Amino acid sequence: MSRRKKRSGRSVKGRFLESAAGIVMLAVVLAFGISIAVRWSGRTEEAARVEPMAQPLPPPSLADVEAMKQRPTVDIRNGCGQAGLAEVMMQRCRRAGFDVVEYKNADRYDYERTLVRDRSGKPGAAIRARDWLRAEFNVGELVEDRAAVPEADILLVLGADLADTLKAREARGE
Repeated sequence: MSRRKKRSGRSVKGRFLESAAGIVMLAVVLAFGISIAVRWSGRTEEAARVEPMAQPLPPPSLADVEAMKQRPTVDIRNGCGQAGLAEVMMQRCRRAGFDVVEYKNADRYDYERTLVRDRSGKPGAAIRARDWLRAEFNVGELVEDRAAVPEADILLVLGADLADTLKAREARGE
């Protein structure tokens, strides 16, 4: 009987391709690892250069504290259902000098008129907000709605009259 060598089933060409694919895969993984290491090492050096030691802010002056106390706080509620109206008005109120503490949807969407609810009774705060709304948008109705512990001095409920005014201005290109 003659003995023959048992063949592994793979040709020389197949074993070569398999080895080459393994080497390529190893090179890709190493390149990826090196790129991550370089990226992270560069960030820590960059962060050390960019972020100097934090300096404490100076305490506010007495005039600054008084000005902050006089600045009315406003809570804006969208009461007409027009998407994004509360955010638009939040930006406009802040530019007008009001401190907007929150803006979100109202309890319902059927408010026809924009209401300025005086929650704290802070002298002149609600009147100032109403006067600003009337001068800018020709809307705003003052309502006394005192709360024992208000979240804001003024609760501004945006109505359909304001939404209509803003749409008309947008159509005119203002």
